[in-house]
Amino acid sequence: MTILAALQNASHALTRSASAQLDAQVLLGFAMQKPTAWLFTHSDWEVGRAEPLFNDLLNRRGNGEPIAYLTGEKEFFGRPFAVTKDVLIPRPDTETLVERAIALSDSTTMFMDIGTGSGAIAVTLAAETGHPVTAIDASPEALDIARQNAAVNGVADRISFFESNLLESHFPVQTPNLGVSARIILCANLPYLTSRQMAEAPPELRYEPYQALWGGEDGLDWYWLLLRQIRRQRTSLPHTLTCLLEIDPDQAEPIQRLARTILPGAQVFILDDLSQQARVVEMRV
Repeated sequence: MTILAALQNASHALTRSASAQLDAQVLLGFAMQKPTAWLFTHSDWEVGRAEPLFNDLLNRRGNGEPIAYLTGEKEFFGRPFAVTKDVLIPRPDTETLVERAIALSDSTTMFMDIGTGSGAIAVTLAAETGHPVTAIDASPEALDIARQNAAVNGVADRISFFESNLLESHFPVQTPNLGVSARIILCANLPYLTSRQMAEAPPELRYEPYQALWGGEDGLDWYWLLLRQIRRQRTSLPHTLTCLLEIDPDQAEPIQRLARTILPGAQVFILDDLSQQARVVEMRV
């Protein structure tokens, strides 16, 4: 079968996908270990020994399995990130949080990434700013992936990884370069989907780790716990602490009430993403 015929057949087979043509190109390029641009300049070539793998990938994609899990990689902020079913697939929405963290940073900044997953936030912040990052996750499997991504992207020496349930453990906030006066920017993209959203989720979502998606009935269970931990450990952290939390647009008002209840006196702001949807809570504690 030629490359052109394979792509045409695949596009018809993936009718349930809104991006059938692109999916077919990415999967065939992955199966043949060739860039997608190469496929178009060699459309009369035979698929050859890659055909069985390509057909298997098509079947799995047809059942809703995300492209990122099929290829084992997802790009975030222009960098490649390995992903497995142990971690959430990085999404463009999270770039709003990362961009704000970078904008707020200065020469005394160190970052904390709570619930690091694939390490997309931690690695990007370390790469873009050169500042130290503490990356935390409760899953040892996720931490293994995050360490791998830190190494691939050349920032393994800037990130300290810890296994913990959010801030349940105590972490060092003093670094050789920044000292005790370090300004901490705490970033968290915790599970925030509600029970209703989980029940109505598209088929692709069932492949991602449930514990990285579901945030309880109102989606704010994990943020409730994190804010309480921040209150309990506030005196052990530097004077300047800024929190950036990714949320669902419908949670903008509830999480502001939650933050002001648990951390009275905190300054709370809501930032929109590129679609003008509430996406990030900025909180100065």
